[in-house]
Amino acid sequence: MAFSVTSRHSGTSGTSAQTLATNSTTPTASSLFLVGWASETDNNATAPSQQTPTGGGYSYSLVDKAGDATAWEWNGTSGFRIAGGLYRADVSGSPSAHTVTVDSFSGTTVAFYSAVCLDITGHSSSTPVQTKINGANVAAASDTASGTITLNSTPTTSNLVIAVFGAGADGGGLPAVPTAGVGKTFTQVNAVGSLAACNVGMYYRVWDGSESTTITCSDLGQQVGNWFGIAAEIPAAADGPPPTAPSLFLIRPSIRIA
Repeated sequence: MAFSVTSRHSGTSGTSAQTLATNSTTPTASSLFLVGWASETDNNATAPSQQTPTGGGYSYSLVDKAGDATAWEWNGTSGFRIAGGLYRADVSGSPSAHTVTVDSFSGTTVAFYSAVCLDITGHSSSTPVQTKINGANVAAASDTASGTITLNSTPTTSNLVIAVFGAGADGGGLPAVPTAGVGKTFTQVNAVGSLAACNVGMYYRVWDGSESTTITCSDLGQQVGNWFGIAAEIPAAADGPPPTAPSLFLIRPSIRIA
């Protein structure tokens, strides 16, 4: 069964806020739902404490998060710290429209937010095979800043690799579509930006085995002072057992002797 990836919820904060609620839409029934977001504090040095998303009545689980333990601050300036998360949930067989709310600071600190969501079918499990994060300060805010995520191991051919890149981009702009080697381009799910302060993009690629394990976003936006990336490998659904061959048997004709 092939993967099907569909862009769903998204949202940005027009001003800094304690949380962000996305737009409302309905995911695909029985799909794997992923929520990715980036946040940047608004002149507040509080360390992130990323909370589990809410929405849809789902039970969300952490895939990976960036920025909680490491202070990636815009241009090295205390008070403008970037963080981001990727969470998953299994969608029921009869989903309804809902919003998704994300919170990087337990509702106590205002920040700029951008968030995107997708749903996936064709997966065999909601548990990723592997995840990896990376991130950095950009010493001098740059219009040409790039970012990389290097996976710990080579993904299995036909598995799905998800990449999320977020950046503090004071000059605006969105992350470029990443690559995993020359000509090995991801597909963009969605990319959004918040008040020319914080952007995020989510991307995917079905692995064919010829890619590099290093995923590169060549341009993270304009006046980028910090960034992070998260990658996750999602296993493909098994095709199922081959069909059973029909049984062969001999029909012996009945002979009647008078």
